[in-house]
Order: sequence, then C-alpha cells, then structure tokens
Amino acid sequence: MIGVFDSGIGGLTILKEIKKILPKQNLVYFADVANNPYGTKKGHEIAEFSMRVAEFLLSKGANIIVVACNTATAAAIDSLREKVSIPFVGTEPAVKPAVEESQNKRIGVLVTPMTSISDRFYSLIEKYGDDAEIFIKPCPKLVEIVEQGKWSSLNTKLLIRDYLSVLLDEKEVDSIVLGCTHFVFLKKLIVEESGKEVKIFDSSGGVAKQTRRVINKLKLSDEEGNVEIYASADEERVKKQAREFGITIT
Repeated sequence: MIGVFDSGIGGLTILKEIKKILPKQNLVYFADVANNPYGTKKGHEIAEFSMRVAEFLLSKGANIIVVACNTATAAAIDSLREKVSIPFVGTEPAVKPAVEESQNKRIGVLVTPMTSISDRFYSLIEKYGDDAEIFIKPCPKLVEIVEQGKWSSLNTKLLIRDYLSVLLDEKEVDSIVLGCTHFVFLKKLIVEESGKEVKIFDSSGGVAKQTRRVINKLKLSDEEGNVEIYASADEERVKKQAREFGITIT
C-alpha cells in the first residue's frame, strides 16, 4: 500500500498521477486539514504534523509514504527518514526540467512562504540553477483558495494575475514552476494569465515516476487498486473535492 499525504487537497494532484501509472496498488491519502496551511507554519511544527500523519499511514498498512507537499518535504522529510524505516518519496519544485527547457534561462518559481525560506529549497536552486536566473515568488493566499474550491473564480484569477505580474512584466520569465501541489489545481488559470509562450512546470508526474521506481525496487505485489481518503478535519469536503477532481474512492 502506498501512503500519500499533504496539508490538504493539493497532494491529490500527485495521487491522481500515481493512480495512472500504478493502477493495481492500493492508495491511502491523508489531508491534514486541521493544520492547513503548512506554508505559514514553522519548520518544527510541520515536522511534528508530518510525523503524526506518517504514523497514521503506517497504521493503515503503508509500505511507502509519498510526501505530496513541497512544504512538508522541505521541512520534514529528513526527520521522517531518520525516524521511520520505510521509504519516503518527497516532492520538490520542478526546477531541473524548467532550467533544461527554458530558452532565455529566466524562470519564476511560485512557492509557499515556508518553502521560500527553507534550506532544502535553496539547495535545489543551487544544484540546478547555475545556468539560469531564478526568481522566487511566495504566494501565501493560493493554498487557502484551493482548499475553498475557488479554482476558477474571478477573484482567484485576479490574485494570480497580481502574483505573476512581476515575473512576467519585470523579470520576463519564459518558464514558471508550480512549487506547491495545491497550485496545480490553478494550472489552467495560470496558463491563461501567462500566455502560450510561457511554459508551466509541476512535479506531479516526476513524483509518480519516482514512486513507481521505489515500488519496483521493493517488489510489492499487485493489490486491488483501492483508494482510501482520510482527513484531520472536513473529511467529507475533501472526499467531495477528490471526486470533483476525477478520483474514484473505493
């Protein structure tokens, strides 16, 4: 069984990709809505929340846990790997492919406030960003908007336009990285506001492929392909939004 978690519904974007390429694996998802958003919390708090969630997923039989949250990966995955003996797959902004594919080597990265100050994130930038100028844009309000289901409202569109204006008009980026799984819910609006000439990158597919590599290494048997969803608050709302996003809960 594959455990997947996020501070809310953002990680469903990764769960959906995992389901596509590992249809016969059971999936259990946990949305830590009671402590959402992680992006405005302190690192030690996020580590504590993540440990509790990991313990819950272990109790459900998880053989591997996917941290489907950029913020939790930045703040907690090292401590999780130290304390728990099963494999963890993290989620980090897709900076590498953005740098490789960018024409003008000017890249914007949309992140939560916590990710924007994390050492792990800056190590990622240093590792892959030598050949590019990378501009970081914290977007503190977008996670809450996604949780509220306002994926295509006018106010959401205007807020995205405001966040993107500096990157597009002043920095003249030709690539934008969605550095939070929640932001994938807003990808359509971000594409509309950015224009066809700007490429948009997210980590969902890459995390799913890494999960498959770990599953193959563990040689886990095929299962029923069930999907269970739990939450620390508003569980029915989370399940409803999962169904609206095209996920079948069994």
